[in-house]
Amino acid sequence: IIIIQNGKLLKKGSPENLVSAPPSKYAAQLLGLVNLIKGEFIIKFCKEKLKQEAFYWIPFGNIKLSNGNEFSISETRFLGNEFCYLLTSDTFTIEYKSLTPITEGPFNISIKSPVLIEK
Repeated sequence: IIIIQNGKLLKKGSPENLVSAPPSKYAAQLLGLVNLIKGEFIIKFCKEKLKQEAFYWIPFGNIKLSNGNEFSISETRFLGNEFCYLLTSDTFTIEYKSLTPITEGPFNISIKSPVLIEK
């Protein structure tokens, strides 16, 4: 895959390589990645050291829910074989997928291994 923005080559590589290290927020969105969130918003939910001004992609499998009061369900969609939830806090919204329905929150989240977007 070759990713071009404004006539300039951003990066070329296999789908796996581009998804594991998106060269920009534009490229991540082009690849269909959701949960692109600025480090300053997710820093308190991660154990990893994050750059506040950088954007990170958070894969669905890297989000863990627990009982709490930070996030509530703002939208629910059934996608045939899984449920998709929008979890909203005072500062951001994150998409979460589950094979089984989850009960009404509120929830806390923890995020494991967010993927730094290069630019």
